[in-house]
Amino acid sequence: MTAAQRPNHYRQRGFGLVEVLVALLVLSIGILGYAGLQLQAISGTESAHYRTQAIAIADDLAERIAANPESEAAYLDTGNWTQQNFPSAKPAGWDTCTAAACTPDAMATNDILQISTQAAQLLPGGQVSASACAGSSATCITVTWNDQTPATCTPPDDDCIRLEVVTWVPAP
Repeated sequence: MTAAQRPNHYRQRGFGLVEVLVALLVLSIGILGYAGLQLQAISGTESAHYRTQAIAIADDLAERIAANPESEAAYLDTGNWTQQNFPSAKPAGWDTCTAAACTPDAMATNDILQISTQAAQLLPGGQVSASACAGSSATCITVTWNDQTPATCTPPDDDCIRLEVVTWVPAP
């Protein structure tokens, strides 16, 4: 074998180390991508939990409005759904309207207090409002969280739920 035909081992020295470093780079990028995917999944799970809580709160309010049709105006009065009505702990008078002698308006006030407290406890910055839907006889119940307010809830938002509820009460 002549000198021109012999492999030059000196030129290939360290090439295996470069291959290992490239493989580690590709592997680390893959691991970072997987970690990002896991973080997105956790965020999605939390968002789904909040949406489930919001739907339960809105459904509870819809049932209370349907059960107390005499005081529907009290539920739809936006003055009853102010920020001060959203305590994070159960306030005094939480269950003051449990007796049969409770008036429909007192029941509505008690329902608003209970629903507002539930929203504040179950959702971060949770707020609720009920109002007459524009252009229909339905009641719009809006539940918001994460620094949203019922007035700023628009359909593409991820931090609010707006339900249109039609309550039908049969005539006696």
